[in-house]
Amino acid sequence: MTERLSRRGALRLGLGVVTAFVGAATVGCSGVGSAKEDDGGSGGRIPESTAWRPWRHSIGDGAVGVGLAVVDGVVYVGGGTKDVCALDAATGGEKWVYGTGDQVQSSPTVVDGLVYIGCDDNNVYALDADSGEKKWAFRTNSWVHSTPMVVDGVL
Repeated sequence: MTERLSRRGALRLGLGVVTAFVGAATVGCSGVGSAKEDDGGSGGRIPESTAWRPWRHSIGDGAVGVGLAVVDGVVYVGGGTKDVCALDAATGGEKWVYGTGDQVQSSPTVVDGLVYIGCDDNNVYALDADSGEKKWAFRTNSWVHSTPMVVDGVL
């Protein structure tokens, strides 16, 4: 199932905001690590020793003008850099990068351990969510800017 980071999910992770900055190939998080898992409304806090810290991660010279997917503590993003990146949501550390043939104008979708993303090189890619290894690519007749969708196992 595809999971997008909701406001509640961000707060549970201790993240204030997860954003892609349009116009610069930088992905970042900002906020304060002051919330924790829902404790029934008692207002619990993350201990200072585990508080989340803001981060930024540069992924090249192109623009990041697409959405993100955040699943199991990993941020997946593509952009004008021709790369798809997986970043640790807590630290911004790079887990993997996959180079495509052209700009990525599509937001990623993550389902059952695969990252699906469209590209200006006329392909839809399926990448392993853990390693970034290409599982397959489907050639289309044109660039793909829409977000891939998976329903009942069909892309």
